[in-house]
Amino acid sequence: MNRREFIGGAMGLAGGMLGAGGLAAPTSRPADAFVVTLRYDGEPTKPKVVDCSEDPYCVQLFRDNPRTEDTLLVGKDKALQNVFVSVVAGLNKDAKWPVPTRPVAIHENCWFSPHVVGVMAGQPLEFSNCSKTLEVPHGMCRRNKEFSFYIREGMTKQVVLKYPETFRLLCDVHPWELAYCHVMPHPFFAVSDNRGRAAMAGLPPGEYQLRFWHERLGALTRPVKIEAGQTTRLDDVTFKPPSKHRRVRRKSKAPG
Repeated sequence: MNRREFIGGAMGLAGGMLGAGGLAAPTSRPADAFVVTLRYDGEPTKPKVVDCSEDPYCVQLFRDNPRTEDTLLVGKDKALQNVFVSVVAGLNKDAKWPVPTRPVAIHENCWFSPHVVGVMAGQPLEFSNCSKTLEVPHGMCRRNKEFSFYIREGMTKQVVLKYPETFRLLCDVHPWELAYCHVMPHPFFAVSDNRGRAAMAGLPPGEYQLRFWHERLGALTRPVKIEAGQTTRLDDVTFKPPSKHRRVRRKSKAPG
């Protein structure tokens, strides 16, 4: 979803996320509660080219522009992309937030796009086949029911996930496809862009704990204090290179 939908959700919920949407956009833009820049404290490695030789259509699709992995995307000034940012402590435990009816979209064309996505529990997650070949998305859920289904060219299919968790998305016909889905109990989450930036609006004044998740580099937590009418900026959230002796666990975990 785009930033207008993010802001609309933030106003309608007195809170919002970058990527959910589903509510009407407001006439004026609310101030961001905080803006964070994620960075990588290591030497970026050249992304590996994906071997998609099992499907002739995919080979042709990526012939002139080879598809590379999204596992560790580091941009200018060591900006780190695809970090999932969420509030994990500080929210009112009795608060309820409307669940958006507009689905969060995942497109498949020999590759999942986006690579990291967030959806509220109960909000539709929609898969669309933008390719000219068969796609079979497979959600490796643990708390929710595992799913797998065929979608042919031009088709869409939705699933609704009831319980918070993080799980991998695979494709049963294209083993190189990989994405991650975070099912959240609230709308306060975001994903860092190619500048390493993520923003969140609508958090009431107060103190919160944030979690920053990366599929390869693990997770960090940071406190943040939100003050009325001000934007808090976090510029010191930096991931270290992964240890050669440590492997990031990919088990599903219910987020905050």
